[in-house]
Amino acid sequence: MDFDCNTLIDEPYNFHGMASVVDAYDETISVSERYNRVYDGSHLYYRYHTRLLELLSGDDSPQLKFSLQLEYDYVRTSFLEIYGTPSPNESNAIDLSSIHPIPFSDAVPLELWEEIFDLLPHQTRLVSRCVSQLWCRSLTRRTHAYLVLSIPDRWPEYLRPRVTDDPLALRRFAIRGLRYTNWPIFPYNIFLHLLDNLETVAIEGTAKLDPDCLPPSVICPFLLPSTVKELQLSKVAFDEYSIEGMISPAGRLERLSIENVDGGDLGIPSVLFDWDYQNFRESVGLTSFRRPYMLDVYPPSLRYLKLDLLYDTFGSVAESFGVPEITDDGFALLHQLFRTDFGAAYFESMLVEGEVFPLQTRTSLLEELDIRVSSQYFDHLRHIWQPLAACLTKLTLRIPRGNTGGMGSRVTLAGLNVLNTLVICCSYQIVRRAVSVMSTWASPYRSTPGSVFELWLHSDSGSPFLHLHCVSSLFLRRCMLASERNGMRTFRGSFIFGLQGFAGNPIDDIDYDLASGIVHDIRDDSAISLHSAECVRL
Repeated sequence: MDFDCNTLIDEPYNFHGMASVVDAYDETISVSERYNRVYDGSHLYYRYHTRLLELLSGDDSPQLKFSLQLEYDYVRTSFLEIYGTPSPNESNAIDLSSIHPIPFSDAVPLELWEEIFDLLPHQTRLVSRCVSQLWCRSLTRRTHAYLVLSIPDRWPEYLRPRVTDDPLALRRFAIRGLRYTNWPIFPYNIFLHLLDNLETVAIEGTAKLDPDCLPPSVICPFLLPSTVKELQLSKVAFDEYSIEGMISPAGRLERLSIENVDGGDLGIPSVLFDWDYQNFRESVGLTSFRRPYMLDVYPPSLRYLKLDLLYDTFGSVAESFGVPEITDDGFALLHQLFRTDFGAAYFESMLVEGEVFPLQTRTSLLEELDIRVSSQYFDHLRHIWQPLAACLTKLTLRIPRGNTGGMGSRVTLAGLNVLNTLVICCSYQIVRRAVSVMSTWASPYRSTPGSVFELWLHSDSGSPFLHLHCVSSLFLRRCMLASERNGMRTFRGSFIFGLQGFAGNPIDDIDYDLASGIVHDIRDDSAISLHSAECVRL
């Protein structure tokens, strides 16, 4: 039954009491109705917190305010007791009266400064707030526009289930981005109807986990606002939920980053029973708030995708030997994201004529893909190129070492018809195997001066040496020349040979000199006639 939020009075905050009331409410409504009420903000969870905020905004709620402050102080003190755990410093508000303007800093029209401020890096903006009172007021709107909810990496040493969001920390209009770091996710998104201008959301786990600690989990019916344009997911789990499920159907998602997640696919069963059809449609909102958007569909808005399936959420390399099921974790996500023939078949079994789904994770107009998968996925990559044939213009391939399963297939780029930029990143030990992929690049743009090929070699250890004796200009030349594998097209664009040290360590001069010599030889090769070539080290 429903709960009368007007009965809430000034008393100590009781999280468990709130949770039990919400759970009892959920038991009285259907799955479809719960989705609808979460989407329009009429769900009890949001009405409950609206009432709490009303109480807190007045002057007659000392018990509620004191209990929240006590809760915060207790959690903060507990983290301070963990040796070595960084804690945020007390905020030091700037006293505007103490700022003495630098001469002539206010002489330039503010409109001009506004244009300049938009181009400044974040740290420069922070320092520039001290130039004048006018600058401080203008820059503060930019420097304090990202909300970070974060727990330190050593949080597994402090297992306490009641660490929750503090709704008082949220501000409606100023926040453009929000980051959850090691933060527990409540099923109902606290900021869904609070942050009207939110554009970037990151949910990440950064702590090193042991089997007793679970990664942050995104739980049904957690939903993002429709204003979100960029979503970053790293080392998080989906508890019988999906990435598509957490994105508003009214949104216009443009950038999506998925790194080392557990699940995230739509969970379509491999063997369908009669009850699976209706259960699935209700569980992802196809019979409720998503339905109008499935019938009147906007073109796909997603333009950039980063997909990293190398590790699991615990940091272990994912392996899969033998023949996998298309519904297995990782494989299901891969085929669903790119709507391969296999993925499309599963979707069509759950849809009726005229419906389009998924909505926000459609990749049929994707322009840039950054992907890292291990060997068990190599044979499946050829299936995802076909849906991207007419749209993908930039591809970054991060090829790892080692055998983690699969059928021994090699990566090829056949079918990417408009690709004009190829970036290959690998360790120096497998450079010959990785670069051979370049020889299969058969797009017509390969032979134009505007095409780009970047080869980035990195070390897996602290050694400054990359042992570039295993690379030669002759080998790279063969990959760039015309052959049957690339449609008889010679690469004539810009070549960048990049060297990157491990964990920021510099690359030795001897390797840089060797790489520069290779670049020089290729640049002067008249059979290729590159537009440009350069060597870079980081």
